[in-house]
Amino acid sequence: MLKNIKSVMNRTIIKKSIIIVLIIAICFIFSTNVFAVESNNTNLKILGITPNDFSGFKENTTSYSVTVPNNVKQVKVYATAKDSSAKVTGTGNIDLEEGKNKAEVVVTAKDGTTKTYTINIKRLKDGESASSSNVTEADENLGLNKLEIEGCSIEPNFNKDVHQYTVTSEETLKKLNIKAEATDEDSSVKIKGNTSLIKGQNIVTILVSDSNEKSVSTYQIYVNNNTVTPEQISKQYEEAKLSQEIKKWITIIISVIIIISLLSLKRVLKIRKKLKENHTNNAKNHFNFDELEIDDDDKKSYNYEDKELSENARKIRDNYNRINNRIENETKDRERKSKHGRHSK
Repeated sequence: MLKNIKSVMNRTIIKKSIIIVLIIAICFIFSTNVFAVESNNTNLKILGITPNDFSGFKENTTSYSVTVPNNVKQVKVYATAKDSSAKVTGTGNIDLEEGKNKAEVVVTAKDGTTKTYTINIKRLKDGESASSSNVTEADENLGLNKLEIEGCSIEPNFNKDVHQYTVTSEETLKKLNIKAEATDEDSSVKIKGNTSLIKGQNIVTILVSDSNEKSVSTYQIYVNNNTVTPEQISKQYEEAKLSQEIKKWITIIISVIIIISLLSLKRVLKIRKKLKENHTNNAKNHFNFDELEIDDDDKKSYNYEDKELSENARKIRDNYNRINNRIENETKDRERKSKHGRHSK
């Protein structure tokens, strides 16, 4: 019976230990993987150049070609990632040489995946005809004559010849309701990036194309959504850094706990095995009243055996002392009587 109880207790301890280890392992996996989920989106939402922009951008198309007149010596490449956590490089001003030029925009996702968009820009030589269908001539008359944003003001004030504006909002805007009218009724106006705005800086692009889509005029609006001060940016950076440190130490602590738990479990099982062996050895040298089926009276007699032996020994000693005393007294009486008899004669 006792053996069965100990066996059940051992199994219970092992089960509980396994459950604890599994819970710790799940927490470890959760802290190292779930919190570390990283995006691998490397697509662009917007891509183009100013001036002499091109149309037809698609996020899955990575190569574009455009031809500009000889008087265009510099273009500005603009691009916005579809995923706000992705990093975009290769944008900004590019000096053009006559002939072939290449602009490469690289999108790096948070997990390190990259995608490269290439813009092949051909700058015509001096005197070279620009009659080819793929040449984007800069039409000075092509553009906007009206640009308004509902509920927001733009800086600087709108001017047809100014192609870059800034909108600052202390609140988090989800989208911009933009009213843009082209100078020519036959021109088309396309607005990109004015929806699904994120916190921080967003770029809204307005493309004005002529009826043949040979010439494109580009306007850009930089939207500072829920802007923060440099001190707040620094604080956010420090908080993010601290968060990473905390995650790292949590991972280390959980790993140590798992190792200690496994070692403790091993130690407990080893000790219990040794105790069980000792118990088995001791059981061989002692009577087991349950197994021998001894009556309760007999058990009591065994329990008080030493005590009863001590009492019997004490009685025997007392009797022995009384007998000795009696013999000594009788011997003394006889000796006195004997001496008295001799004196009387």
